[in-house]
Amino acid sequence: MPFKDALGLLVESVKGGIGAILVDSEGEAVDAFTHGDQYEIRLAGAHHVIVMNLLRDAVKRMNEADMLKGLSIKSEKIAYTVMPVEEGLFVILMQDDTGTLSQGRKALKDTIPDIVALI
Repeated sequence: MPFKDALGLLVESVKGGIGAILVDSEGEAVDAFTHGDQYEIRLAGAHHVIVMNLLRDAVKRMNEADMLKGLSIKSEKIAYTVMPVEEGLFVILMQDDTGTLSQGRKALKDTIPDIVALI
C-alpha cells in the first residue's frame, strides 16, 4: 500500500477529514491525500512541521527526558494534528469544524504503524 492510500484511509476514518500529508523535518511533502486543494495541504504540512520542530526544541531544553509526542492546533474552521512517524518524518491531519481533535489524534496514532511499515 502506498503512503497516499494510508493517508486516504486516515482521512476517511475521521469525521470532518479534509486531508493528510506526510512531510520531512523541513516541511517537504513526501505524499499527500486530500479532498481539498493540494497546495493548501502542502502549505499546512510545511508550516505545521516548523511549529512542531520549534516546540520540540523548546521542550528538549526544558527537560531532556520529555519528548513532544504531538501537537493539535484548532482555528475557527480547521483543526490540524501533527505527530512524528520517526526521526525527521511527520504526519499532519486536517479536519473541518465537524471533527474532533481527540478522534483525529487517535486515528493518527493508530495510522502511524501502517506508515512505518511502508518505509
